[in-house]
Amino acid sequence: MSTQLISTGIQFPDATTQTTAAAGLGDGQTWQNVKASRAINTTYTNSTGRTIYVVVGVKNNISNPQSWTFTIDGFSISEYMWELTVDRATAIFSFPVPNGSTYRCNGNSYWLELR
Repeated sequence: MSTQLISTGIQFPDATTQTTAAAGLGDGQTWQNVKASRAINTTYTNSTGRTIYVVVGVKNNISNPQSWTFTIDGFSISEYMWELTVDRATAIFSFPVPNGSTYRCNGNSYWLELR
């Protein structure tokens, strides 16, 4: 059996029917500044029921060199280390986090989430 459009919605091969379209990323979501409720080296779980989109900005200067690692479900998705020859720099990292997944950042200067 294939997926079919029927009068009551869409019927899938397992005989389930979907009558409304699932909301896409950003549909009905707003940007929220969550920096005050986030801490470095802390794991968070996306329990919103939907995929969220995370944007983290990091700053560094030559007197305080650091590296950052971003993980989802324990897997490193991005790592960055500053060159010591750079006096001051800013980098922005962004990534989607599926519902039920955990996410973590080990450094930040701002943290926004589309949720």
